[in-house]
Amino acid sequence: MAKKYISCEINKVFEAKGGKFGLSLKPLEENHDIENSNSYKSQYNNFTINYFLNGEDTPNWAKEGNKIKFCYSVNNGWININQDDGVTLDDDISLEDIADDLDDSFDPTELEKKLNNQTEDPTLNRINNMAELYAKIFKAIHTHDYLSKLDTGLKKDIATSFFIQLNR
Repeated sequence: MAKKYISCEINKVFEAKGGKFGLSLKPLEENHDIENSNSYKSQYNNFTINYFLNGEDTPNWAKEGNKIKFCYSVNNGWININQDDGVTLDDDISLEDIADDLDDSFDPTELEKKLNNQTEDPTLNRINNMAELYAKIFKAIHTHDYLSKLDTGLKKDIATSFFIQLNR
C-alpha cells in the first residue's frame, strides 16, 4: 500500500501531557481521507492529531503558523501521524518537487544552479553559499525553543558568532 502524505498549516499546538502533545492542523490540499475522518471539523476546516514524544522534547517544527508535511494513516476513523516517516517543514522546495511543473525548454542543470544560487563566477558562488549558511544559522536560532524568545538584535549577534565559528 502506498504511503499517504498531507501538507498542513499548524493552527495550534496544545501543551504536552502524558508523553504527547496535540496539534490543530489546517489541510493545505483537498483530501477526502481527512475530510471524512472523525478528526476533521468542517466548520473550522481543520483536524486534530496527537504526536507522541517518546521521551523527547517537543520538536522545533511544532510551532503555530508552520507548514508541515507528514505521512498519515486512518485508524478507526481517526487520523494518525506515522511518526517513523518523520515530519518535514513544507517550506523547502526541491528539484523533485517541481519537476512535474517544468516543460522541456528548461535545462535541469541551469535550474539546479538557480535553486542553489550558483553562477559561473566562483566569488559570487562563495558569497551566495555564505549567505545561505548565515540564513540557515539565523533560521535555526529563530526557531530554537530558547533562543527564539530573544530580541532580534541578540539573535543576529548569536548568528554572526556561529557563522564566524563555522567559517574558521
